[in-house]
Amino acid sequence: MQHAAHTITIAQEAPDFTTAAVRPDGTIDAQFRLIDLKGQYVALFFWPLDHTLVCQTELLAFDHRLAAFKQRNCTVVGVSIDSVYSHIQWRNTPVEHGGIGPVGFTMVSDLRGSIAQRYGVRTPEGPANWHEGEDAMAPTADATTRFLQLHGATL
Repeated sequence: MQHAAHTITIAQEAPDFTTAAVRPDGTIDAQFRLIDLKGQYVALFFWPLDHTLVCQTELLAFDHRLAAFKQRNCTVVGVSIDSVYSHIQWRNTPVEHGGIGPVGFTMVSDLRGSIAQRYGVRTPEGPANWHEGEDAMAPTADATTRFLQLHGATL
């Protein structure tokens, strides 16, 4: 089923989805439903692909701040186009070897990209607000530093 991409704003009801996910304890939930979190705040974030160095730092930043989110009755849920098996492998890889370790938030599998499209994160043309030929962040420390030096003030 195709869904039109649109912008979701704060205080607007988030589009529901049901899909496979890896829970904080490392188990697979074949039927994770966003609606089951109704009544609490949810920090729903997206990353493009497991096993990339750029994304690793962002996921670890969310993980290191889980207690602060919990204090605010906020559950953290991450989404990518990877399978639950890729998520598990990334969780099982130590941070010093490019993994993320046993993060304490749910990692959702969006294999078809339909969740990202519904939330306006990815369009049929590619990542939202990015156009071919535009400067992009490459997955190396030097390239990330260069990109942030050039564009950090406008992000």
